[in-house]
Amino acid sequence: MDAVLCEIRPEEYEAFQRVAGTAFSYVPTAESMERPRPFWDTARKFGVFEPERPGAVSANLGMHMTVPGGASVPMASVTAVGVMPPHRR
Repeated sequence: MDAVLCEIRPEEYEAFQRVAGTAFSYVPTAESMERPRPFWDTARKFGVFEPERPGAVSANLGMHMTVPGGASVPMASVTAVGVMPPHRR
């Protein structure tokens, strides 16, 4: 069965949180899953699906970085990279 990399859809929010929670050794509660929801941007969340649930997830946050000369340039800050136990090496 082939794994598929794709953006996380809004209806997959809780599945994303469960994978990230498992990777960071915590069980997300309903309350802890709701806190970041207002900041949820599906264009910046990714999952590797096999076939209907994510086996791995990652996200990035849009930020700006000051570079030499004082200019501010956009960048992506990688966060929430997690892999479910059966998919780890």
